[in-house]
Amino acid sequence: MKRAQDGDRSAYTELLESLLPALRGFVRKRIVDDSLVEDVCQDILMSIHLARRTYIPTKPFKPWLFTIARRRVIDHQRRKYRLKSREFLDDGSILNLEQSPNPIASMTEFNRVTQKLSQRKREALRLVHLEGKSTKEAAKILGMKETGLRVMLHRTIKQIKEQI
Repeated sequence: MKRAQDGDRSAYTELLESLLPALRGFVRKRIVDDSLVEDVCQDILMSIHLARRTYIPTKPFKPWLFTIARRRVIDHQRRKYRLKSREFLDDGSILNLEQSPNPIASMTEFNRVTQKLSQRKREALRLVHLEGKSTKEAAKILGMKETGLRVMLHRTIKQIKEQI
């Protein structure tokens, strides 16, 4: 790394190539989906490239490297969690309405059932499932805690499914 910092391109290439197998192993232990391992490894290599001048040659290299790797894995997991927290209802997939023999009748039934819900529950469904807001954003708008909103949405969807 010291040689790479001094501008030795071949040393830099050699460094990155030698790090890749260790990084893949590190990421595979933390990311379940094999198709994402390479993406996360590339993020790590990019971060190393951008942060290479922050490495202090008199300090151990591995802690510096794996701090960057750990942070990129955590960033990936946070992005994944944020995406998972946004379930969309606009295509009917959450209730499997598109698999119904008569999707129009199913949507009519869905609309009938949701009209019986309280205004607060309908608003929560609208914000999260139709407008695509995160549960954190919707909870703030509704003046609720995020966990309370999640529980309410889960129970509401369960209730809708049972009634349909």
